[in-house]
Amino acid sequence: MVVSFGQSESNRRLGWLLRTSRGSLGLREFAATLGGGIAPSTLSRWERGSAGIGHFAVRGYANALDRPELVTIADNMARYYGNRLGPGPALARPPLDPASVSTRLDRLIERATGDDLFSGRDWDALTDLLSRGLVVVSPRSTWARLAERLLAEMAIADGAHWLWRAEALHRLLAHPVGGEIAVATAAAAAADRATQSLIGTISVLDATSSGPAASVVMRQLTNPTSHRSFSGALLSCHRKVRLGHFTRGQLVHIGGVLAELRDQPLAAAIAACLPAQLRKRFGLITKTDRDGARDHRTLIETVTASVGGTVHPADQDVLNDLLAEALAADVFDERMHALFLLHAGPCRVPIARELGRIMAGRHREPESAIVAEALRKLGGRRERALVEQLVLAAGTRADVREAAAFALGHIGGESDENFWRAALAITRRWRPGSTTTSTIDRLVYAAGRTEKRNFLHWVLATADLPRVARVSARWWLEIPSHIRLSVTV
Repeated sequence: MVVSFGQSESNRRLGWLLRTSRGSLGLREFAATLGGGIAPSTLSRWERGSAGIGHFAVRGYANALDRPELVTIADNMARYYGNRLGPGPALARPPLDPASVSTRLDRLIERATGDDLFSGRDWDALTDLLSRGLVVVSPRSTWARLAERLLAEMAIADGAHWLWRAEALHRLLAHPVGGEIAVATAAAAAADRATQSLIGTISVLDATSSGPAASVVMRQLTNPTSHRSFSGALLSCHRKVRLGHFTRGQLVHIGGVLAELRDQPLAAAIAACLPAQLRKRFGLITKTDRDGARDHRTLIETVTASVGGTVHPADQDVLNDLLAEALAADVFDERMHALFLLHAGPCRVPIARELGRIMAGRHREPESAIVAEALRKLGGRRERALVEQLVLAAGTRADVREAAAFALGHIGGESDENFWRAALAITRRWRPGSTTTSTIDRLVYAAGRTEKRNFLHWVLATADLPRVARVSARWWLEIPSHIRLSVTV
């Protein structure tokens, strides 16, 4: 399947977000709630996507509905679907009094580079101010300290808390001064095997068209720190190739890498963005040759039918697109952004229930991995119990078990001590070269995200477990309290 990008698609999806957020409130009633003399017809144009949607519109909805997360969801969606790069917010903020910028910026930087709690909205305000013309930040090491903290918080944040920080890092990477240092900071983190979220650390470099960022991605393609840093570089390539960030020589090298990954869906998606001459030279299968939506048509239709009739007809087309992308897009970022919008929309609970029904008892079916990934974002307490079963069941496929273990770091609810005791049995079965290494690492990630410190201490103290898992356990146990607490506010 092919995901649409551009300003019109950005407006269409943002309009859907606004329309579904006000629920059953009528346009006139909601216009009165917003105040400021906004006409219902203006709201209608925003929600249909026929008029540009700015920060003013989104902020109005967020304030009226007491849903501040709408601001960062909208910023992220406008940046991603609208193909926007730059150091400022994707949805530009109103002008500020120049005299107030310096004072506010000083206070925010002092807090961000110290041990204070720093919320997602603080990161939004700080990176917005940094983009307001030429701003002098001294000493230069301050840029690195900001980037280091942002990367650390992104590695442990979830949901809207993660989105605030992801948007802030995109702005920092694209900054004309701080961007170079932020890229170098990300490169250093990617070279450190102790770094968590290696995939995200590298894939986020698609936020900038700079030469140094392209070089870091190429280095991780050629001589990766780990298989996850390679995956992050490959994921970054999808957007960077599409937006023209690479030189001709770099594109040739990428074509050679893709030729060795013919059976990977992401490789086909990247190949479709390469010049036709290079595709022909390397005999690359393109995204159009491999239709993920066709491969998973039954799954998509089943889930779509389960929520049909529960939404307004005007919302159905976008909902159908999001479900198809969340379950079948070849590119993780495309699935992730669709899942964030579905989570923010009105059908999260019924979709999660249907996915749980489909997954129940199906430990050997490859589509269970797709469902587990979707439930990672959409699922609640009930679905968590089903995902736990996938992790523990003896007959679960290796790829499904890994996807389920990863989902436990984000899905709603909390696993009790009985589960973690049972999970220890999985780690005890590990032998060098076995397929359970990645699952153990994913379990460590889930334990770290949910602060299961007993499990982390046990992994750290068990010398014959995979080194990557023990290093990860130590990393989670040593997170400073101000970083851990910041991602919850």
